[in-house]
Parts: sequence; C-alpha cells; structure tokens
Amino acid sequence: MKSFDMVDISLWKVMQSSFASVAGSPLVVVDENGDELVAAGEQPFYVQLIKKHKPSFYRDTFRANLSDDLKLFLAEDGLYAMSMPIVDDGTVAWALFTGLRRDEPDFHAIALKVGIEEEELKESFRDIQANDNLEGLKLLIKAFAETVFTAASQKQRSVAAQEQAVLERKILEAGNHPDIQRVCAAINELLISTMELAGSSIILNGSRYGSSQVKGEPFLSVEQHLIQMVVKSGSPSCFADLSKDFTFSHIKDIDKAGFAVLSVPINKAAVTLYRKKPFGNPEIEQVRALLPAMQSAMLHAEIFGRTHESSIRDKLTGLYNRRYSDEFFAKVIEIARRESGPTSLLLFDVDDFKQYNDANGHVEGDELLAEIGVIIQQSIRSSDVAARYGGEEFVVLLPNTKQEDAGVVAQRLKDAVSSHDFRHRQGQPLGCVSISIGQIVCMNSSITLSDMYRHADSMLYKAKEAGKNCVRSMVVLDKAIAPVEVDLAS
Repeated sequence: MKSFDMVDISLWKVMQSSFASVAGSPLVVVDENGDELVAAGEQPFYVQLIKKHKPSFYRDTFRANLSDDLKLFLAEDGLYAMSMPIVDDGTVAWALFTGLRRDEPDFHAIALKVGIEEEELKESFRDIQANDNLEGLKLLIKAFAETVFTAASQKQRSVAAQEQAVLERKILEAGNHPDIQRVCAAINELLISTMELAGSSIILNGSRYGSSQVKGEPFLSVEQHLIQMVVKSGSPSCFADLSKDFTFSHIKDIDKAGFAVLSVPINKAAVTLYRKKPFGNPEIEQVRALLPAMQSAMLHAEIFGRTHESSIRDKLTGLYNRRYSDEFFAKVIEIARRESGPTSLLLFDVDDFKQYNDANGHVEGDELLAEIGVIIQQSIRSSDVAARYGGEEFVVLLPNTKQEDAGVVAQRLKDAVSSHDFRHRQGQPLGCVSISIGQIVCMNSSITLSDMYRHADSMLYKAKEAGKNCVRSMVVLDKAIAPVEVDLAS
C-alpha cells in the first residue's frame, strides 16, 4: 500500500490512539485481507477467533463495495464491529472498531455464522464492555477515516518537500566541478540513495554515465532504445519489468534485467532509473521536479569544465601551463613519496630559439612552439604530464618511472623533434630544429619539486655544453645522498 507508506506514521498512531481512547475500544487499521497495518489497542480474543476459524468471513468483510460506506458486522446479533473505508489516491485501508457489544448478544446465532463454539465465544466476550452509543461511535470512526490520511499525508508532504529541496541543492552543488563524468556519477548516487533505486544512468551528448549496478549489456541497449523514445516524445516512459516487456524482447540477455525502468528526457539527454518495484506517478513527478536542477548542474559542469580547462592550458601549445603543472606535479610527488616510488622529470628547451625568432619572425616562432606542443603529446605516454614551463622551455613529469624508462621517453622526444620537417629547419645551426633535455630521476621521490627542477636545470645546462640536441641525466637515490650524474658514471 504505497500511499499508506508515504504518511507520517508517528502522527497517524497518535491520532488513532486518541480516537480509540475516546471510543473506549481498540481501533485497528487493516488492509483488504484484514491484516493489521496500524493498531491502537489489541484486538480482542473473539476477533482473533473469527479470523482464525472463519478467515473467509473476516476477509470478505473488507471487500465490500466502498459506496456502502460505514459497515456494521453482526449488528443484528449484538454488534461485533464497525468499519469505515479510508481512501487516498486510490489506496484503500479500513478503520475498524472492535471489541464492541450490546447487552445480551445472541451468542448462539453468532457462533453459527462464524463457525465458533458458543461457549468459546461467550468466554471471549466476558471482558468486553457493553456500549450502546452506536451513533456516537459512527461519528467517531467517520471522523477518523476522513481526517487521518489527510492530516498525516500533509505533514509527510511537507517533509517530502523539504527533502526534495535538499536533494535539489545537492544536485546543484554537484555541478561545481569541471569533470562531467564525476558530476553525473554524483547525481546518479544521489538519486539511488534518495529514491532507493537499483541503479541510475545518464546519457549526455552521446556518452553514457551509469552507476556500477547497471553497466554493460543489456542496459546499454535498453537505454539507447529508451532515449530515442523519450527525446522524440518529450515525455517520460516507464516499464514494470524489462525482462518481460515485449518492447525489449529483441535485446540480448534482457532476461537478466529484471528491473522496472523509468526514463525521463532532459533536452536531448535522458536520465534512466532502475528498481525492483514498478514506478508510479509520484516517482515520475519527483524526477520531473528535479530536472531543472540536473540540467543546471550538467550545464554548469560543462561551462565550468571549459573555463577550468582554458585556465590550466597554455593557449599556444595546448599543454598545461606552469601554474597548474607546479600544483599538479607537487601532488604527484607527494603521493610517490608516501609510497617510496620513483619519479622522473624532463626539462628541455628549443636549441637556438632566439636565432630562429630573429631570422623568421615571432609569428613563425609561435608556430614552431605550437608544433612542438603537438610532438610532445604524441611522444610521451598516457601517464606522463607535459607543460609549457615558460618561453621555449617545456617540462614533462613521468610518475612511477625509473632511469631506464625515463631515458627511453626522453630519447624518443628528442628524436621526434629533430626529425620533424619544420618549415625553417635548414636555417638552424645544427641543420634541424632540436631540443636539449635535462633529466632527473628520484628513486624514492624524497626531494621536493623545486629540487627536481634545480637538478634538471643543471642537467639541461650540461646538455647544452655537450653540443645540444642530446639528453643528460642525474639520479637521486635519496635526499640524504648526493645525486649521481648517470652519463659521467657510465
């Protein structure tokens, strides 16, 4: 009984106890099978006997036409009970006064009707007080039935509105990050925890951001089908069971996806929710109410991402800028230090760049630096991070990289530049555009970033002295031990 579950149960119980106290009788709310939902006072023994010995009679009591309104049971034989239907948004419960009797009920007639031994029935009635105020009891149970759902639901709706506002704020806060994948993951987790979902997925700009519970097939195929439906119609779509719905019968392994699904469009994107029990109008309206917050968070993340990216990238080369690289490199080195892992750094510049600029102009010099930025990205590994250090100087950080591997990257980078067909390469002193590289490797990452720059810069100077277009390297075993120039030691 979904709507019953949505009420403020504590307020409901207070109201029910109050009505039962005024009536001087147990007041029980039951479903159509007579099963208790909320009880104020214990149902008397004779009611339990009827339920036990004559369950069909007991059950049928609550399956009568709702238009009959208030019902009296066994009234002609001495009033057994009265009930009144409670209806809210299609949900039905029954408020039931029990433990009522008139003086001298016809125990024989009642026993025959409900299939209980007369003596057993008499014994169960012994402690039941007579109450002939039938009209007063009718007013009480009507008042209870007509007010309890409204009052308890209003408070719950107020609480729900507050919870919705908190959820909207959290979704908007999730958008304060430049990584759209992280933003969508945060939104998914908020929806899952708040709406008790089995999983959630967002498809945005052709990319899917799904929670771990609903990854891979058949969910991807389901969502590709759904996004076409909901974006085209502009309306939500929901299905009670993916594995049994003909709409998805063509999808491989759909029998493994025994979830109800709700998909709601967000412009040309869609959010898709999964859970075990079917979705209804309350969930659809809840998600619809959250759409502006989700849309705003995603848009903000997209704009923030573009702004953030432009603030950390060098406009000319597309590499990271010095400010960002210093901050990022320091964090990488700190992590490596905690794990006593190696970190390598390459510091290099363009040989005779001033001469190139003087001979060809600053515009050509800028184009040269832009091309070198591309070559660097193509030459380093995916785990390496490159930045423009300043002017014609560049730096590459190689996390968790020892001397030999760092040397391979440095040599590949040097060769890629010197072999590239730059437009004015022949006018350079070496007959090509070249770079000189200073390499520093700290085996346990025990030295600071500034020390790594200082050692790399000294090795860059050595490379210049050695005739340019070459690599010179230094290894630091520990900050307490003097660094070793690898080229001189070999």
